Amino acid sequence: MKIITALLLASLCTLTGVAQNKINWLTTSEFEKAIKQEKQNYFIFIEQDRVNENMPKERAEEMQKRMFAYLEDQKVVDHINKNFICYKFNPLTESLNFQGKEYKQIEERGRTTHEFTAFLTEGKRNKLPAIVLKDQNFNLFEYQASIPAVEEMQVLLDAERLKVNYIIEKLGADNRNAKRSERMLENQTERLKSAQENKMSKSVFQARQNANVFLKTLTYFTSESYQKTDLESFNTIK
Repeated sequence: MKIITALLLASLCTLTGVAQNKINWLTTSEFEKAIKQEKQNYFIFIEQDRVNENMPKERAEEMQKRMFAYLEDQKVVDHINKNFICYKFNPLTESLNFQGKEYKQIEERGRTTHEFTAFLTEGKRNKLPAIVLKDQNFNLFEYQASIPAVEEMQVLLDAERLKVNYIIEKLGADNRNAKRSERMLENQTERLKSAQENKMSKSVFQARQNANVFLKTLTYFTSESYQKTDLESFNTIK
């Protein structure tokens, strides 16, 4: 009897260990209720919106498993389950009802997209699969990805402008090298303008991640460090 009891306890411990290594995904109805009742951040995984019919199913599943192995990393799983309400959405779903509204697949620019994807990402266009992090009010986090080197960019822009003027003076404005340099100058001018405006980023990320780096990114938001510093600087802290 003691042996049987010991075996049962061992089995229970094993099952518990397995359960802890999984993210606690909610169904759509559970997720909807949680938004009304809970005050916690949200971790949303939006799956691929198309199927590669040219690849065998077994190979596709193996690739997916390797690509998203970080979502089975024990530290990552523990942090997500502790700090987030979790939901996984499949855009291949034809339609669903959420908070009294119907969301469905639509044709857009020659490809199929889903209205619920746009709802979850607040209209941001992103390559899927993607990860969406939302705050307790179900809004995307606004954060500074990095501190732009505005002064350095200005120096490089001034140098590029001198180069363009020199090429035009020597080769003429219609020369193909002159035109290419002018286009490069225009692109650099736009990048400098964006850096000067110092636009904030929104918390929608590509789904392919490294476990250690992604854990730091999650900590950046759950520790509210996003209110104090930029993500690049935070990730350099050991």
